[in-house]
Amino acid sequence: MSELSVQTLINLFEHQQYLLTENFNEVKIILAANSYKEVDAQTFDASLVFINARDKVQVSVIIGDNDPIDYYSPDSVSDFLLNLTKAMAQREEEPIKVIISILKKQEAGCISIYSLNHFQSFLEGLSLHNLLSQFNEFLQNTSYILLENQVTGAEIRTASIWLVNKNNNTIPAVIDRSKIISLAQTAGHSNLFAEFQLVPDDFILESNTRSGLEDIFNRLAIIGSLAYLFDIFAVENSALQYKLNGYKSIQGAVDFSEIKADKGHQYELIYHWVYNSGNFNDKIGLARNIISLHLTPSGNITLSGSPYSSLFSAYKVYEKENIKQYISVRNSLSDQLLNFHDRANSLTESFAGNLQKSGLALISFYISVVILKVLSKDNLINVFTFDTSVFSSVILLCSFIFFWFSRWELIEQKKRFSGHYFDLRRRYLDLLDTQDIDRILNNNREFLQDMDFIKAKLRRYSCMWLTFLILLFLTTWFLFLWYRE
Repeated sequence: MSELSVQTLINLFEHQQYLLTENFNEVKIILAANSYKEVDAQTFDASLVFINARDKVQVSVIIGDNDPIDYYSPDSVSDFLLNLTKAMAQREEEPIKVIISILKKQEAGCISIYSLNHFQSFLEGLSLHNLLSQFNEFLQNTSYILLENQVTGAEIRTASIWLVNKNNNTIPAVIDRSKIISLAQTAGHSNLFAEFQLVPDDFILESNTRSGLEDIFNRLAIIGSLAYLFDIFAVENSALQYKLNGYKSIQGAVDFSEIKADKGHQYELIYHWVYNSGNFNDKIGLARNIISLHLTPSGNITLSGSPYSSLFSAYKVYEKENIKQYISVRNSLSDQLLNFHDRANSLTESFAGNLQKSGLALISFYISVVILKVLSKDNLINVFTFDTSVFSSVILLCSFIFFWFSRWELIEQKKRFSGHYFDLRRRYLDLLDTQDIDRILNNNREFLQDMDFIKAKLRRYSCMWLTFLILLFLTTWFLFLWYRE
């Protein structure tokens, strides 16, 4: 145990009693004695070997009301012991007080632990708010904490806080805590979100190793999970206030000391399930419903039964209902996609039909001109007089205007077709994610094919119709000029 190493330092001095405390920053030992035994420099140095190189030692010996005789590492041990021997030679039955301080230095997230039992007592003596503040302060500097036990013992690990033995060469992975906190803030309110950058993963143990600290971490894991699962959760000193809106609306208050570690780790399991993957809003709502049904009436946030198992069963039913809705929405989108395909065909058919009707009218006009000429003169000479040529040109001009208007109308309808398609995509974003919509719509492949089809039809019919009009116009005036000569 680590106390044995500290004990070697304590045993350097005669003492009737001593007090040992340890926190994150310091180990402090206060000894009371009525006598003194001499210590040689070699023994004194040997008693300091267990102290980590990054930490410093301070020893103060106070005889009665006299000034202290101090040693600061790495000062000369011999000078300190010489001064101490001289002072003891002049002592007249005064009480002796020895204060030994090991001043810890945090280095790359690593902090020495010399007496795990006393460090545990320090943590247990803090209010919940101060306890969270201590961990938060160190995690602000680095994304993890390594509590390095200076004598081999049991190890425990969470996602960001490890109790390890000396010469550990690995560090915890970085938690994306900002993402977790942002999600929690969208679904609930807690003063922990504003004051601390702590998440439940900081305290959820990865194994059940017995080290002495597991009870504190298990209780803190419950507190963290509650803050991230309940609608409202507030901490003031060690008092907790909470509110949960589920199938039942529950609110109450409890003291941190009343919270017991949950052997089934139900809150932690539910927290991981809600925050790890899937639709967060759906999961947090379902979790609150199930938790509200399993909270005991005692008011100490204890869960009865196995809400985590119930949550899985409820989610399976929920998924089945969602799958039915999903299939319905997917089929609806597919049907509307077919409608868009039909609309694309309708647009081009309408444009082509208008041109065909106009073409038939022109051909009918020219045929009637020829027939009337044959019936009146029994020949095809001088079919197009000046009046007929002018009238034909006017007809051709009207046909061109009609063609241009039909073409403009198709272009406008094409724009509306494109706008309606993308409006449809946006409407379904409330029901499906982007990847689902892209998959159903084949990454817009059919839409792009329809747009290319309309564009190709427009280009081909435009070229054909303009060629048709130009040929009729040139033929009309060529025949007029030919027979005029």
